[in-house]
Amino acid sequence: MKRKILLFLITCLLLSPVFVWAKEPTDKFYMDITILENGDLKVKELVSLSGNYNGWKRTIEFANLGAQQFTGIESDFDGSSIYNGTAIVIDQVADVKIDSSFSFDSMNQLNRIYRKVTGSPNVAYQVYEENTNINGVDLKIYNPSQMKTAFYIEYTISDAVVVHEDVAELAWNLLGDSYQENIGSFEVRVHLPEEDSDYRVWLKGPLNGEVQRRDSKTAVATYNFLGAYNPVTIRMMFDKSLVPTATKYSRVNGKSFILASEKRAADQANAERKRLQEQNATFYRWLTIWGIFFIGSLVYFYFERKKNRKAHFNQDYYREFPAEYGPEVLEYLLEKNVGEDALSACILSLVEKKVLEVSEDKSKKTKDYIFTWNGQEDNLSEVEKEVIHLLIQEVGNGTSVTLSAFKRYGNSYSHANSFMKSYRHFISLSTKAGKKEEFFQPAPFSLVLVIIACLLGIYMVLYSFSLDFILIGIVLMILLILTFVIAITTKFYTEKGREDLAKWKALKHFLEDFSTFDKKELPEVPLWSKYLVYATVLGCAETLEKQMKVKIDEMQMDETFTYDTIFWNRMYLYHSVSHSVTQSVHSAVASSRSSISSSSSSSSGGFGGGASFGGGSFGGGGGGGRF
Repeated sequence: MKRKILLFLITCLLLSPVFVWAKEPTDKFYMDITILENGDLKVKELVSLSGNYNGWKRTIEFANLGAQQFTGIESDFDGSSIYNGTAIVIDQVADVKIDSSFSFDSMNQLNRIYRKVTGSPNVAYQVYEENTNINGVDLKIYNPSQMKTAFYIEYTISDAVVVHEDVAELAWNLLGDSYQENIGSFEVRVHLPEEDSDYRVWLKGPLNGEVQRRDSKTAVATYNFLGAYNPVTIRMMFDKSLVPTATKYSRVNGKSFILASEKRAADQANAERKRLQEQNATFYRWLTIWGIFFIGSLVYFYFERKKNRKAHFNQDYYREFPAEYGPEVLEYLLEKNVGEDALSACILSLVEKKVLEVSEDKSKKTKDYIFTWNGQEDNLSEVEKEVIHLLIQEVGNGTSVTLSAFKRYGNSYSHANSFMKSYRHFISLSTKAGKKEEFFQPAPFSLVLVIIACLLGIYMVLYSFSLDFILIGIVLMILLILTFVIAITTKFYTEKGREDLAKWKALKHFLEDFSTFDKKELPEVPLWSKYLVYATVLGCAETLEKQMKVKIDEMQMDETFTYDTIFWNRMYLYHSVSHSVTQSVHSAVASSRSSISSSSSSSSGGFGGGASFGGGSFGGGGGGGRF
């Protein structure tokens, strides 16, 4: 059953699409840009990270080397070389304290100024490395998370503004497609040199962003969430008299081309928004239909499951043994599976039947027991014969075996393979014996409906992920996993299975409360050993053993009980050995599996107004992330 559950979870994982999941995202990314009269940009960045880190890497680009050459035609206004800057100068690197008042305005409250170093620094913080390249600069800022401060950068970009014949323009990539972390809150403010009541502003990038004119001088762009590797671009068109000393001229009228370019982008974005709305509406319709089917199948399954659990037998206690089958069949009834507890109980059952005699090994300093077979097989079941084979013939000398030898038998690889072969044969025979009792009925129609609902739910999860409904997808996946596990682990019994299960549970309740009964209310003492056999599978052997020892001590002092000393000594020995048998079986199986696993070898072979689209087409950009 565990294998089925694991297979289901692995399947869900393999079927799930790959997403960018930043375990420790950038918490806040603030950017303040001031356009200077000469067409340069004065930029301030303030960034806070969540989680653990040693520092932060930031790549800042002033030019898009892949941009097409500007020739003055309309398509050039969708992105071309004229929007590139010409240089970048890092003016200052510092940090800012992170406290309850941390906000965009905190970039005016610098804490410590950082020192520029070359090569690997000798200190862990308050320094940064700067490496220039053909189109920008790479910064590596050392500021570990335990300092509880944010990263601050201030720099100047030369010749970012383009002056057309009729207007001036800034089209700048705020971030390129190489920023490696999700950003929880991204805010950018762009300030004109002076007021211009007629300026216009646009934002390009993921469609959940917004840009607004805060006043006649400042525009604000925001993202409440910005996924990793998403480029973002801001564009402003304003009066060219605001940049009187700018030196980059296009020599063409740009206003109509800019408006046409942004109209195309806006139309495309609006069409995509409409498509997404229709897609989302379709998803919610199907989610509703699936939800009704899913809930309906669960309700049907619940009532059928409840009905299947109800037995005619309803007593709290049951002192008799409900059936004559062995403990291995009882474990199959309880778990629909057979394992180590059944083997332990079968060994104890053979002792209780006197097929195996137990004696303490006096020749050893540590406590050990000898199991001696009386040689009889005629009245044994196939399962019991296999237990004799495993214990006496496989591990022992054909006549007897010590418990310590059984416990360490699987330490060698050759013995482990042989042991596990016999153990698996024991499980196979026990399962076959359990199936003969016909405890379980075939899967009911309600279970089939739940499985179908879960499979359809997997499709809904995949569909929700494709629509970026991550939270809905996660909730659905958790719900599906829980439902599937409950469904496939639910046992549906026949009438015989229900009645037997109810009686065995009542017997377990009696064994758990064994010490609360008066000695005269308890069954005959010779039956107690048999109780311990089945208690091993019922999961109450340790509790029962302790209670029985107390009762045995009391009975020995009571003259009304006429059992002789040999009988009491045998009872004490049986109770003492029962726990040791269970431990030894678990150890033998575990050591055998470990020996087989450690001997395996590996091999190799090698076979096997919102934002519009298009951020990243202009000058500037860059990326970064923690290290």
